[in-house]
Amino acid sequence: MAYEYENTIMIISFSMTGIISVFGFMKKLRNNKLLLILLLITLLIGLFGYIFSNYYIAVLSGKLSYSLFGPFIYILSYGLLRMAYKKTFNKEPSYERYSWYDYEDGRKLNVFDLLVHIIPMLLGFILPILLFK
Repeated sequence: MAYEYENTIMIISFSMTGIISVFGFMKKLRNNKLLLILLLITLLIGLFGYIFSNYYIAVLSGKLSYSLFGPFIYILSYGLLRMAYKKTFNKEPSYERYSWYDYEDGRKLNVFDLLVHIIPMLLGFILPILLFK
């Protein structure tokens, strides 16, 4: 029984983090209002999962629910890196999978464009796993 809950929580966490990562790559997270709403929603999901697993499902480790904070970690780190990038370069970070040129923004990309998108994704997937151990 506990194994089913563990799988479900991990699937939910990785799916949400993956979907939000794809939105970042598609430039859908350029809206401050949307980022704030997603930050609050993902925080509530993480807190709900933590409280639920600690009080209602005694067979689960409380640390397992840390994985539900993956989407929150992604949004928080992406928002902070995006703000730093915008202050430094006075433009939005971009990401193009196939080239180092963004045709929509009409500019060549730099390594910091890549870092703004990749670091939050890695943190969102890896940090909850490290906390789970």
